[in-house]
Amino acid sequence: MTDFIGYVADYQIRTNEIDISKRLKPSSILQLMQETSMQNVLDLKVSVWDLEKENISWILLKKHLQIEKSPVFGDSIRVKTYPAGFDRILAYRDFIMYDQQNEILATASSIWGLMDLQSKKMIKIPHYDFYNHLPDKLLERPSFSLHHLKKIDRSIEKHITWNDIDWNGHVNNISTIKLLLDAAPRSDIAYQTLDSLSVQFKNESYLKDHLISECQIEGKTIKHQIKRNGDNKIIALAKSLWK
Repeated sequence: MTDFIGYVADYQIRTNEIDISKRLKPSSILQLMQETSMQNVLDLKVSVWDLEKENISWILLKKHLQIEKSPVFGDSIRVKTYPAGFDRILAYRDFIMYDQQNEILATASSIWGLMDLQSKKMIKIPHYDFYNHLPDKLLERPSFSLHHLKKIDRSIEKHITWNDIDWNGHVNNISTIKLLLDAAPRSDIAYQTLDSLSVQFKNESYLKDHLISECQIEGKTIKHQIKRNGDNKIIALAKSLWK
């Protein structure tokens, strides 16, 4: 690696980011990672606003989150993210969250695509110059494949409102992940500490959609899916492991 082409940001954990145990919520971990990556793509001139003149935009396809330890309210943390390579129509990005002692709190690996906003089809990833300056050590790529649920143990429903919509005009990835996790039986102590989460995004969701979040419980592993009421299209699939 000749130079670092990622972005590093420091944060202090705020009250709106913690759960009942005063620890950083999984959705807040992902939100801080997403904020950091936005700063990185702005610097690299490949943000949604840089690409809109070409009528293309990044879409998140897969993400795997691994939590080693959750910081608590008031803790200072550091988040590092960087492009992690590409392969024809797939681009990779890593995230690492550290505490003040530089110990790893959480990691996330992700797969992205570039979508033509008119055709809604994936296009080939350009060989951007920053792909010539990758870190020497990369996270394992999220190669998992998830499937529709075979049975439904719990479900919740949600009507999409303006607060769920992002700058692309569809439901924000973080809102989707919150809805996935909200179907888990969080009142049970066995499902209050998340160890890992794998998410696969399948279709876009929009304002006024009526979504159903369902889960299948297998011990400390929960399989999840969100489908749209009406056409039954799967919006996202996930698997969470609890400890």
